Amino acid sequence: MDRAVLGPVLAEVGTGVTSPLFKRCAALSIVSLFALGPVLLFAGGAQASYKLTPYQSSRKNAGTPNSTMVKKNSDGVIIAYGDSSITYRAPSSALVTLGAALFQQNCASCHGTQANGVPANGTSGAYPDLVGLGPATIDFWVDSGRMPAANPRSIEANRRVPRLTHDQALAVSAWVNSLSPSFPLIPYPT
Repeated sequence: MDRAVLGPVLAEVGTGVTSPLFKRCAALSIVSLFALGPVLLFAGGAQASYKLTPYQSSRKNAGTPNSTMVKKNSDGVIIAYGDSSITYRAPSSALVTLGAALFQQNCASCHGTQANGVPANGTSGAYPDLVGLGPATIDFWVDSGRMPAANPRSIEANRRVPRLTHDQALAVSAWVNSLSPSFPLIPYPT
């Protein structure tokens, strides 16, 4: 079995690729794979099938909500987790309305009005689907200036001076996360 390490992505490659999600990921550039968050691709033997699993899911305080502290809101939704060294928090739901407006102005031309990767011309899969990526992933791309992209056709989104402020990046991540709440939440070292 061959292995390839691509930053936070480790791929163990067998002979068959059967997962539709893996096939979808394979069509993306390596840079786009980083937007998917840390994942591990497993395969086993000649009749291999792939499944995507967070590589940190069994470790405490590693970006997933299995930490020593988990806080939920009145609806039972996890809004924070972590320990004494780091806390992961969801962006405030009060930012969702602002985030929706900012997304429509700065992101929808590529990622579609529903953040699903379908732009106005209707070409499905033309750009990365952001739904379910988790607010930390969205915040990273916007806060680092990689998004909104200077050149949407570029293979690599380089770090640059952000077009949006930190609070605006949080608002965009709050809106995208409101579509399908996911993890990781945004890390805050203590």
